[in-house]
Amino acid sequence: REHAISGGADARAVAYVELRIDDEPSRFGVGMQADITGAALAALANGVGRMVPVAAPAAQYELAAA
Repeated sequence: REHAISGGADARAVAYVELRIDDEPSRFGVGMQADITGAALAALANGVGRMVPVAAPAAQYELAAA
């Protein structure tokens, strides 16, 4: 979905996307740009970014014993 958040020459477009892979929960992305194409691409990038698992820093590294 998309819509303009204002009118006239300074109008900005907002796009919303819902993404899902297989049986995973849906993730949503939102993008706001000067044109609808840019807003859609920003929303897609935002949604994909939410699909990437983020590990806690402590889980990624082992502390070396001094």
